[in-house]
Amino acid sequence: MSIKPAIVKALSKAAGKMAAWRFRARHALRSMGLGKPSGVEVWRGKSEINGQPVVAVLTGLQSASSNRKTGDVLQLWIFPQNESPSAAVRSGLDSAVCGQCTHRPSLGGSCYVRTSDAPRAVWASWDRGRYPVVDAETLSALINGALVRLGAWGDPAALPLSAVLPWIGSAGRVVGYTHQWDQPYALPWRALCMASVDSAAERIRARAAGWRTFRIRPRGGAVEKGETVCPYEVTGLQCAACMACDGMARPRARDVVVEVHGSAGKIKRFEGAQ
Repeated sequence: MSIKPAIVKALSKAAGKMAAWRFRARHALRSMGLGKPSGVEVWRGKSEINGQPVVAVLTGLQSASSNRKTGDVLQLWIFPQNESPSAAVRSGLDSAVCGQCTHRPSLGGSCYVRTSDAPRAVWASWDRGRYPVVDAETLSALINGALVRLGAWGDPAALPLSAVLPWIGSAGRVVGYTHQWDQPYALPWRALCMASVDSAAERIRARAAGWRTFRIRPRGGAVEKGETVCPYEVTGLQCAACMACDGMARPRARDVVVEVHGSAGKIKRFEGAQ
């Protein structure tokens, strides 16, 4: 993919913004006596999905994310407290943070996230106590102006909205996604998150419930009226420079659609379920 100069400029601007933020954040962390943590624990409690113990951590405080699609954004992860993501996927305990998402491997789904990589490493750091616990006031001051992605692994709707409202307003911009959009406990998240849908029919239902949508389509599948193809797929524009998946923050904005991605086997599994 050839990236146009305008896209390069936008990516550079976003990277510069976060680099400046991170310089301030490192100083703030030291002044708060928190040292140099790469992440912080922002909440722990019972899952809104099934009542099991979960924890939310925010990472990216010391260095930029290596995620090629998202670019440099802070990442909020939601984990079961008692098992690593890889173990939870095998045992079914991932239901506490993934609900009945059809992409869960234990349900025969095609989730593209490799829990043995970044999710396992982040959970292990939390489990070893490497992420200090911070209150909402501290976090609000810390992330002031930063770009935040909700749900790097785990569904934001596993948390009560009150877990993030006291601090998320100080972020520069926010993107997020939930597969729990058709559950009553998830409805308050419409302001911050996109409804993750897997078909045109699901999109219609989600739109009727007041959501903007992020739809996965089969390879070569049609783009529906009111949708726009994810810019990363077309131009290489990363989330950090796009931030279009911001829920109902911009109610008139188009929905977003992207081709199914991941391993060849997972792509075939998704397309076979359509």
